[in-house]
Amino acid sequence: VQFQKATVFRKWYPKNEEEQKPKKKNYWQKNKGKLNALRNITRTNNYRKARDSLIRYLGGHGCSNVECRFNDPRALNIEHIHDTGHLDDKRFSRDDDMFRYYLKHYDEALENLRIFCSNCNAIKEYERKKLLKKSDKPRNIKNREEYAIHRKLAVEILGGFICVHCGFKDHRALDFDHIHGKGALDRKSRKRYDELFTEVIENPDDSKKKFQILCRNCNEIKKNIAES
Repeated sequence: VQFQKATVFRKWYPKNEEEQKPKKKNYWQKNKGKLNALRNITRTNNYRKARDSLIRYLGGHGCSNVECRFNDPRALNIEHIHDTGHLDDKRFSRDDDMFRYYLKHYDEALENLRIFCSNCNAIKEYERKKLLKKSDKPRNIKNREEYAIHRKLAVEILGGFICVHCGFKDHRALDFDHIHGKGALDRKSRKRYDELFTEVIENPDDSKKKFQILCRNCNEIKKNIAES
């Protein structure tokens, strides 16, 4: 006689009736979006307060570059004199923590920090990267040359190497700006930044309505106005 194995169907039953009821959401779960928005606002406010206080401690009258002396606080940055910014990034998890540390250690702040405008900061960063690229392979040099050619063509279509707002002409601190905003979303949609250049070259008429050339200072001021 052949016997078949009996299949047993096990059903799960809760221990009590309370486990059958859905759990009530607490205050954090109900208002998660609003609380996150408030936390981000307080963080940005704390960041700005600490940053502005440190700028006042370091002089606060304008860019420390004698040839520049740009004095609009909306485009001023705290810059490391001896290029030790990467060390501070490891020491502090957030920028406002770094600002508070240097507010308590004033002598160390005077030794390591100074005020630069966004234009001077961009020029210094450009020259620093230029020195690092001397040991590049020939293929990287060729790609960089093609990038520069496409960028130059796109800039010439949009009016040349000059800020449309203030007339600044140094190409090292000029940016492509989205006239109507939403530049972050546009950058996320592109795999490579040079895709923007091809778009400008292929569609010059539409690109003139969408893009413009701004210096870093004017770009930072525009962002500040949009956020406020």
